[in-house]
Amino acid sequence: MKFLVYIFIVLVSKVSLGQGSINDTIWFDSDWKEISKKYAKFYRVISKLEKGYLVKDFYLSGEPQMIGAASSISPELILEGLTYYYSENKRITSKGSFKNNKQLGRWVDFPEGQNDSIVYIIHDDGHKEYLHILQRASDGVYTMVDEMPEYPGGVNEMVDFNKKNIKYPKEARKKGWKGKVFLSFDINENGNLIDARIVKSSGHEILDNEALRVVKLMPKWKPGKQNDEYVKVRITIPFNFTLID
Repeated sequence: MKFLVYIFIVLVSKVSLGQGSINDTIWFDSDWKEISKKYAKFYRVISKLEKGYLVKDFYLSGEPQMIGAASSISPELILEGLTYYYSENKRITSKGSFKNNKQLGRWVDFPEGQNDSIVYIIHDDGHKEYLHILQRASDGVYTMVDEMPEYPGGVNEMVDFNKKNIKYPKEARKKGWKGKVFLSFDINENGNLIDARIVKSSGHEILDNEALRVVKLMPKWKPGKQNDEYVKVRITIPFNFTLID
């Protein structure tokens, strides 16, 4: 799993700046109480970083259960910063940040066996504010992700691009046709714009086709990310054709 490998590379590179493992393996039962290896369900390895500690919990199979940083390990473990949790089949189940051993800020849960993800904010009082569910369309393309695709230079640059390239059809101008057309397209894992199509017509085919022509001229985008992996994301934008006297 590319994401998992990437996490290990980043964390191991940080560990190399410290002194490596600082204690023997700690064994835990299913309730995360210290126990002998014979009856353990999980184990923990702690490494020293330049600041704080790297904590890695594992299933007995050797697959990671949790990877995170800690500000203190004695007399108790105090998690601090970005933390990742995994299922035993190597699938990430949640990620978010701790502050003084307390979940805080933006968290994302990935329900087992589903493509959707649940995003929420944990406030100081422990209240969870659910923002949205990151969903895939019926054909497997995401409609909202952790990091949405970006047009090079941002939204304003995209608006400028459309203004410079749009050519109000002469026939439409002559007949006073105007309207708003909504177009949908996918930004794939490489940032390429593909499968552009009309999802709501302006009411005039000639205007719809002009908007479609301009969209197909767009340069590469910065691709979207879900679970720190590049994914295909569906974007919908409007084109407004107006006549100014």
